[in-house]
Amino acid sequence: MKHVTAYVIDRIKLRHLLMQLQPAHLPLWGKMKPQQMVAHLVDEVKWSNGKRPCTCIVSAEQAERNKNAMIHSDIALPKNFYAGDLPEHYLSIGLEDAVEQLMEELTQFDRHFQNDLQKEMHPRFGPLNEWEWFIWQDKHFSHHLKQFSLIPENAGWVDSEDLKDCLGAETTELKLPRYEQVKTMAKQSSPLD
Repeated sequence: MKHVTAYVIDRIKLRHLLMQLQPAHLPLWGKMKPQQMVAHLVDEVKWSNGKRPCTCIVSAEQAERNKNAMIHSDIALPKNFYAGDLPEHYLSIGLEDAVEQLMEELTQFDRHFQNDLQKEMHPRFGPLNEWEWFIWQDKHFSHHLKQFSLIPENAGWVDSEDLKDCLGAETTELKLPRYEQVKTMAKQSSPLD
């Protein structure tokens, strides 16, 4: 499978891309404003880093089907997917502050998972391990980066099996040093360099 773009890994590049947004920036599709999009990502990262536990709102069978379709496949997120009304608090924080909060939540994600068996709940996919969260975040972030024209529609892909080997999915060591290797892989395939 080739479904990892590695924008979530390179936090410097991700922050740079998001800081290009202006409050009046119009999306290619959907109704989100830039600060709503970033606040939306913040909320979802909080599910993955344990700061905002949630419950699964679909059956275990449906969650497994959703996970297989959206995480364990190369299917991209559809444009104009409606996941419900946006919370009002998404507009209560400034855009730059939302970007900085997102970077902090991603740092907490990096530190959160202590072993390969640990999982955090996603409301539509059920319990996800670190690797599944990583894939989901990458797909989700890439979707919204494309939505606001921050990366091209055909953004470069990194082979997820090579990436998984590099991240050391079987290890329980702290993940941060492994990201340096992954950044090298991402840089080799990035269309933004």
